[in-house]
Amino acid sequence: TSPAEFGDIESNLYNTKLRYQLAPYYYSLAYYLHKTGSPIVAPLVIYYQHDKKVRHITDQKCIGENIIIKQILNSTKFTKVYLPAGTWILYRTDDIYNSRGEWFYNIPVVVDNVISPPLFIKAGAIVPLYVIPDRSFNIDTLDTVIIKIFPTINETKFIVYNDNENGKTNISIITQKINNNRL
Repeated sequence: TSPAEFGDIESNLYNTKLRYQLAPYYYSLAYYLHKTGSPIVAPLVIYYQHDKKVRHITDQKCIGENIIIKQILNSTKFTKVYLPAGTWILYRTDDIYNSRGEWFYNIPVVVDNVISPPLFIKAGAIVPLYVIPDRSFNIDTLDTVIIKIFPTINETKFIVYNDNENGKTNISIITQKINNNRL
């Protein structure tokens, strides 16, 4: 179904654009899956087994280890989200949530009149993103990747996999750490 034929057009465009922006992240996770068997999308319990509260949460998923998305199953402007212990950033607003492994309420589903499931990024995450032109979603023509870093004092790394023109896989290991207030 075309985004223009069902639901709110601006929301559909925003969510479609986000999906395409995340394509390099998904591709890297898929390559990692190929090498290790680690899932791309998983229940929270896969990555947070020590947290007993996540065992029965079925409407939130991990995209890789460092992104949590809350499924929205009804018409609502706000929702509640469980965040495992750590610092989490709400992607659309850059609001920071310091969690001890707890529920957060009144998480916006609608921001600037656009409906989108809440997407939380764990501090320390490194996320490769395509730069998407305003009116094109043709993934075959996308070639500019930016790396969005959600800094923390703990060193983290992410391996970005992408194919070059010769069919070979390029591997880039990216690390981050805040040291003396510098990234």
